[in-house]
Amino acid sequence: MANLNNKLEHKHYWWLKNTLFRHYTKDQILDAFNKINVAVEKEKKNQEILPWVNDTKLERKHYWWVRNILFKFYDYKILMDVLRGI
Repeated sequence: MANLNNKLEHKHYWWLKNTLFRHYTKDQILDAFNKINVAVEKEKKNQEILPWVNDTKLERKHYWWVRNILFKFYDYKILMDVLRGI
């Protein structure tokens, strides 16, 4: 399998692998990333959504970090490829 961690900066990959996977199951993380992506896409299209509503299993601090850092710097497809490779 290809080394997918080179798609993210080391500090982001490390946090994803060693923080999120310590607190949540892979299914919970995948579900959260899918829901966050929907919110981000709606925001890009200026659709009415409640801003920054956490409807995932992630704690607020983790939700904000994922949405504010990972989704700001990385494409959804890259994030999902990395998650599936962990």
